[in-house]
Amino acid sequence: MRFLPASGVPESAFYKLKEMSLLWERERNGSAVCGLHPVIAESVRRYYRPTPENCCSILNGMAAQYEQLWNEPYEEVTKAIPVCMAILRAWQQPRAWLYDAYDVFTNVLCMGGYFEEAQDWKIRLYRSCVEYYGAVHQITGQIAMRVGAMYHNSLQFEEARAWYQKSYEILNKSQPYNLYYEMFRMKAAHTLCRNDRHEGKWDSALRYLEEGVLAHARYLKENPKAPAHHRQEIYFLLMEKAKILADCGRYREAEALCREIDAGYRSEDCGWVHFFQELYLLEAEIQLKLGNAEAAVLLAEESVEIAETMRGETAKEVLGCREILADAYGAAGRFREAERLYREILEKLERYYPLQRDWYRKVCEKERQNHSGMAEQEERGCHYGRQGEG
Repeated sequence: MRFLPASGVPESAFYKLKEMSLLWERERNGSAVCGLHPVIAESVRRYYRPTPENCCSILNGMAAQYEQLWNEPYEEVTKAIPVCMAILRAWQQPRAWLYDAYDVFTNVLCMGGYFEEAQDWKIRLYRSCVEYYGAVHQITGQIAMRVGAMYHNSLQFEEARAWYQKSYEILNKSQPYNLYYEMFRMKAAHTLCRNDRHEGKWDSALRYLEEGVLAHARYLKENPKAPAHHRQEIYFLLMEKAKILADCGRYREAEALCREIDAGYRSEDCGWVHFFQELYLLEAEIQLKLGNAEAAVLLAEESVEIAETMRGETAKEVLGCREILADAYGAAGRFREAERLYREILEKLERYYPLQRDWYRKVCEKERQNHSGMAEQEERGCHYGRQGEG
């Protein structure tokens, strides 16, 4: 039933066809699955020709059902993956004028961990946009940014940076194509801000951040009726600033800004659940730096719970959240819990992200330090026990 709107068939007509046994409906894996009577299905195959108009209608209609999938539990992503795979295999040549639909389908693959497939399709789409719109165009720049996101999500940061830079340059050279121009300029500046922050280039990161804030303000000024989720992008920019403050060692300022962000985001009744996963994780890291281990544990546990629900067991976001939780357990003297988590993270890194050797080595070092702390704790316990016996 998720795809009924994509068909253009009114709900009343659907139930009427079902009563006439022209459609069937049954439950499969907890979802309602529908199909056509074999005779009707054969008639559709023969007479419902795949014209540009009806292909465009079905692809855009299907994409609309998955556009906000990133904000749904991971269980919904697993259901969507085979559908999107089937769609992409059926329409193997991405058409530039359907860039929105192909962007959505490939994003679903990325959310499901099919990074290589997602990158391949996204690059195909980028080439199609270059051919159709030109190398300097808002849409071409937008899709270049999405290619960068595919590489970023698969932890290939050098490739991601190159594509983000390409997107930024294309968008700055191009003219507005639609009302979302400044929104995409904001996103391009944000991605480069994030990259420079990771590399410790805090001055340039702040410059990109300011550029993003100004672009977002221009977008809202030009589009006073912008959708809520576009208005709320400012909170992601502010959270990036809090991360920069924390990276610079300005923990109290970062802590205060996080509280402002939390209060503002809640006051607008925002719907992005994953936002809190990222915010709680940042707050946990800040509390660790401030020496508040138990507060960090509580925040990290909430972040892990949200991440597992939204991204599944093996996503890099989940492993990152578990790493901070393990750090917090260790800082709180809960060494055995920390050891269990570090071991789980290493196993998943080895299996799902074998190229992330630096991350793997970093977690190995943390596990070694945690083991030393656990040994010292046990030695102190034995020492006190011997004193009691004496």
